[in-house]
Amino acid sequence: MNYNFTQKRGKHKCCRKKGRLFYCFLLTLTLFRLSARAQFNQLTEKVTVHLQATSGQQVIEALDKQSSYGFTYAAEQLRAVNIPAFHAANITLGKALLQLQQQYGLQFSLQDKNISVKGGKPAPVKQQPGKVTGRILDEENGKSLIGATIRIGEKGAVTTPDGAFTILLSPGNYEAMISSIGYGTKAITGIDVKDNTPFILNVSLKRSKGQLQSVVVSANARKESVNALLLQQKKAVEITNGISAEEISRTPDKNIGESLKRISGVSTNENKYVIVRGIGERYNVAMLDGIALPSTEAQSRNFSFDLIPSNLVDNVIVSKTITPDMTTSFGGGLIQINTKDIPVANFTSISVGTSYNDQTTGKDFYSRIRGKYDYLGFDDGHRGHFPANLRPTENIYYPEGKMPFDVFEQSREFKNNNNFTTYRYKAMPSQNYQFTIGRVLGLDTTSRSKLGYTGSLSYRNTQTTTTHEDLRRGSWLSTNNSVNNAGATYSFVTTIGALLNIGWQTGNNRFSLRNTYTRMFDNALVRTFGYDRDQGREHVDDPPMLRETDDPTFLDLLQHKLSGQHLAGKVKIDWNLARTSIHRNEKDVIYTQALPEKVGDGYIYSYAIGSSTEPKEIPMSRSYYRNNETHYNWAANATLPFRVGNIFSNLKTGYAGNIKQSRFRWEIAPVTGTVKMADSLHYLPVGEWGNHMNDSSGFMYAISPFGLDYYEGRSELHAGFVMLDHQLLKNLRLVWGMRAEYYAYKEMNNPSNTKLSFYAPKEDPKWQWMPSANLTWNILQDINVRASWSNTAVRPELMDNGRFNRYSPYYDGQLMTGGITSTRITSYDAKVEWFPGAGEIISAGVFHKYFKNPVELVINANSGNPAYVLQNSQWAKVDGIEMEARKNLGFIAPAAWLQNITLFGNLTLQQSTVQSEYTMFDPSTSKDITYVYHAKRELYGQVPFLLNAGITYTGKHIGFNVIYNKAGYKTSLVSDAPTLMEREMPREQLDAQISYRMFRNKLELKFNMGNLLNGPFRYYKNLNSREKPGFVAPNGPFEWNDRFEWLPGYSEKYEPGDTRTFTRFLGRTYSLSLSYNF
Repeated sequence: MNYNFTQKRGKHKCCRKKGRLFYCFLLTLTLFRLSARAQFNQLTEKVTVHLQATSGQQVIEALDKQSSYGFTYAAEQLRAVNIPAFHAANITLGKALLQLQQQYGLQFSLQDKNISVKGGKPAPVKQQPGKVTGRILDEENGKSLIGATIRIGEKGAVTTPDGAFTILLSPGNYEAMISSIGYGTKAITGIDVKDNTPFILNVSLKRSKGQLQSVVVSANARKESVNALLLQQKKAVEITNGISAEEISRTPDKNIGESLKRISGVSTNENKYVIVRGIGERYNVAMLDGIALPSTEAQSRNFSFDLIPSNLVDNVIVSKTITPDMTTSFGGGLIQINTKDIPVANFTSISVGTSYNDQTTGKDFYSRIRGKYDYLGFDDGHRGHFPANLRPTENIYYPEGKMPFDVFEQSREFKNNNNFTTYRYKAMPSQNYQFTIGRVLGLDTTSRSKLGYTGSLSYRNTQTTTTHEDLRRGSWLSTNNSVNNAGATYSFVTTIGALLNIGWQTGNNRFSLRNTYTRMFDNALVRTFGYDRDQGREHVDDPPMLRETDDPTFLDLLQHKLSGQHLAGKVKIDWNLARTSIHRNEKDVIYTQALPEKVGDGYIYSYAIGSSTEPKEIPMSRSYYRNNETHYNWAANATLPFRVGNIFSNLKTGYAGNIKQSRFRWEIAPVTGTVKMADSLHYLPVGEWGNHMNDSSGFMYAISPFGLDYYEGRSELHAGFVMLDHQLLKNLRLVWGMRAEYYAYKEMNNPSNTKLSFYAPKEDPKWQWMPSANLTWNILQDINVRASWSNTAVRPELMDNGRFNRYSPYYDGQLMTGGITSTRITSYDAKVEWFPGAGEIISAGVFHKYFKNPVELVINANSGNPAYVLQNSQWAKVDGIEMEARKNLGFIAPAAWLQNITLFGNLTLQQSTVQSEYTMFDPSTSKDITYVYHAKRELYGQVPFLLNAGITYTGKHIGFNVIYNKAGYKTSLVSDAPTLMEREMPREQLDAQISYRMFRNKLELKFNMGNLLNGPFRYYKNLNSREKPGFVAPNGPFEWNDRFEWLPGYSEKYEPGDTRTFTRFLGRTYSLSLSYNF
């Protein structure tokens, strides 16, 4: 052993010597390259050369004629260097020589005024053509220019209906001439085309308006593309913010749910549910490639954005104001997730990554028994083994009170009773893999006809432990903050994503077929140790009870969309057909409750079971929920430009429709004991209970008629709109119009699964008329003033009115609907924007929203344990301020490193008043009375304070960014009584990333640090208020202050004496990823 150990040490020393030599060689090579590049930088004379099928000698001779420098070379050697094409348009001599060195291996040495030329590649590898591609825009309105002509060298192209063009070119430096009828001509220099690489060129043209057509405006390619990007920002119709795939790549985000909080005025709940402008998630709409997505939650209007892997996305745009051509309504924001179809150039990208969470990885991880395919996101069949023909076990359900089957035989048909058993694993590091490919094929020489596709596959597995404490909701003991009901949620999540988009463009027609599939397996086990009210305070010195909820959910999102864009003369036509489906299967949702029993000097835990005469989910049951929802969408629009006098306008009109179908089936099987059951059976391992379901002396699955049923509903919507877009003056634009919607909802089946219900059906208007107007005043070249007004309606989702009640382990109560109707929203917005440069903005805005019938989650304590009821309030008014800044630091000094640093931040402040209707007991009449009052409080789900700030550095190889988020107090539960209303305390989050790119920026290494502050999510109830003595509710509406008052020195903020109701910690996450772009 000693001999071997010595040999390894000696070999290691040898390797160190070789390593030093290698690093010295690299250093010498780097210094040589820097010295050579410094020589090229001295040669500042401008040259222009365009040669095809030439040799190294001919290129040098052409340069020699235009330069004051002399060239020395061996003519025979340079004649052997074949050069297919060499293009240099008004560039420095140094850049021309550098181009020859990099592409053909010629070596140059400068001495005084003489340049010696050596070497070369006699038989160079055949070059792949590069390309120039981009869009041509109208400088006045930022819209695409159709039919503009682009000439580069000997080649040319005409823009397509979306203003795009592509020209294939040999590597070199070019100048472009761009023109269009009725517009000036622009000459663009500095077009540097590289081998098999696209050069992006976006250009804006100015309308001629009587100026001489011979006038040519000159511009640099880099500056012009920057100006075109700035133009698109300034000329957007509605108020928007967004994030690109490139920006997402600079964050630690693995899915879109994590990325959205980077956008101005946007925050997220649990990194998956979105809040825009502080307005709750139900007033925001998610769209994938222009199609509204179904809710991923069975009983709420909500979309879980963590379902979308980040590599599938091209960009995300959040619209905060509405236009008539939008196919959906919203009150907070429209989150538009867009994917690519025809890529600019061929590409292939692979990425692998892993992450470590400081409160999860390598630590104990609790779960029900795992399936063989959990890491693949599929079930192996051991979950959800319910009898095929499950029937109620209550006599009253059958004629003459006689059951036509053996209840114990039915109980024995349940398989895998071991699913109740909790197992302990070790949490593994998270892992993710992504593969993306894009290909484009030019079908003609002008690239006006091309076929392309983008495909992507992704896999992600995460295991996270979210610890919680201070749980004092429902029946959990909540008399003071000294009793800590605590535990953790163990989440095992596998996500598989696939995308295949195909695009075909031919002349003035473009067709696209987009297909997206995502599958998520999310198994969350919630374990809480604590004391409930039944145990009482006198038992807090005993061991706590244990409640467990296991929810294995398999969710599939599938969308197909076929769309087309056409130009018929001046008329632009676009249409689409789409099908979107959500399938959500919750297999073997298991609830258990284990109580400590004193045996001798110690304690043992045994599971509590329910009564067979009144079976309920709690304390012990297993359930199977199936939710299938399918949407069919179609739309067609036409846009016609016209002119009246000096006013340029566009008329856009269209029709859209959709059909939504939803079916939600539940099977709930409580575990109960019979009257004759022996007490000793309680102490058996729970996995053996299935062996004792033989007769009336053992266990049984008692099925209530309420526990076997389904909801089924269908809705149909037809909408038409007319929208006018006027360029009233050179710097004044008005977009206005009307949208009319007809909506019909049909309910096929809607029973309740419990006897507790607050449901009262509400009528929803079939017709909704939704006008809107957006005015943009470009008062200076870089300053906009915007104003908008709109009237929209947010309708309930299908299951929003489903009477199924769902138990929540976090609330320890039933979540249910009271019956809701549409919320009508009137919005006013005003905003001033200054665009100092491309990608830069400084803006400030105000907004006012009036909600008629807003939907809130209200605590109802009339039934004993609180119930959480979704219901309409009467109205709400929200007033807010938004500010945003994004500025590059290059203005400080012309240093290159300052040009690479950008500071950004956004702030949202708002307040609201809500008027609600509640029921109160009147002691004088011993009856409930309904009263109305309004209070200055946040709307449900509203965040009155949002702050995002950060700094990013993007160098040639190194990049880093730091992002800080803070959210203020938030209303999480609503009640008329201050002591029941629940708020979330302010929370901060800090994320950072360091990246390094190498091998011509094809390989990128990223180290991410997420949630560095590990700030908790804390919820609380105010206890420092009281009802005013002698209060009597008046006949009409009254103020909150008329009934209640704060104790001296207290407010709605968290203060000593208030009750903390729930606290969660997510832990810090550190991840490493490696990606390579071919």
